[in-house]
Amino acid sequence: MKLTLEDLKKITFGALEINEENGRFSFERFTKEQREYYSRVRPDFMKKVGSTASVMMDFYTDSSELSFIYESEVGSGASYCFFDVYVDGCLTLHEGSDGNSRVSGGASLALAEGKKRIQIYLPLLERGYISELTLKDGGYRQVNKTKKALIYGDSITQGYYAHYPSLSYANIIARELELDAINQGIGAEHFNPGMVGTTPICDPALITVAYGTNDWHHESFTREEVEAHARDFFLNLRALYPKARIVYITPIWRRDYMTDTSVGGFLEISKVYADYARAAEIDVVDGMTLTAHFGGLFTDGLHPNDLGFTQFASALMKHL
Repeated sequence: MKLTLEDLKKITFGALEINEENGRFSFERFTKEQREYYSRVRPDFMKKVGSTASVMMDFYTDSSELSFIYESEVGSGASYCFFDVYVDGCLTLHEGSDGNSRVSGGASLALAEGKKRIQIYLPLLERGYISELTLKDGGYRQVNKTKKALIYGDSITQGYYAHYPSLSYANIIARELELDAINQGIGAEHFNPGMVGTTPICDPALITVAYGTNDWHHESFTREEVEAHARDFFLNLRALYPKARIVYITPIWRRDYMTDTSVGGFLEISKVYADYARAAEIDVVDGMTLTAHFGGLFTDGLHPNDLGFTQFASALMKHL
């Protein structure tokens, strides 16, 4: 059984739109309004906007074999691109390339007898495509995920630099809480009130926000601009989603957090962000408590590695 566009729509999560061209499926995690906004305001972000962070297929099958063809296009400056497949909650296949952000290939996986749950994670930092998704025999059954989440943030939220896409903190949280999570993280993004849009994306049970580290380190923003961006982002988000539970995660540890920038101290400005969040009736989690403060959990003193993401997600889960 080769899955069609209508089949993909039933089993894909984390995508607001799925398109098919010549048998190849593409996925969008931002609305048309948001994509048009970025094309006007930050055209340099459009490749990142097109990446497939937290897009995944999730379904049950009794088939004896799963196969698919995959491709990717450059979506960031990272030089790797992977697809993960889980069977009954266990990572079973890790396909792609370390050292190449543009990959293509085919994956095939023999499956045990009986019903299995299959989860296929697309690349975090690149634009992943799927075609020829085939179940050798048998069919599929949909997974019922009734709760949606919106996940806002910068490169850490998008998933820099998790080599295993399934191990970004956003994907771990979505997997553990059975959420259909729309990941709107973009590398290098800051509090950006305009990207929230004017029309609700969905009726989310949970919204998480994790901006602030880039604002603190931004070379051209004044302190007044940074504060205004944070304040207006929270107010816009709360106005658009008045009933949703919103959780703001203040910036997590970074190696240079004890230095000052033109905006001020890292911990000082993090407290200011938190105050604006609380003023908009948004819960606050202290990001500095979510990882140990040592470089072994990070790739570059800023972005968690795969181990760091698992520790980050585990600690964050206690607040969610």
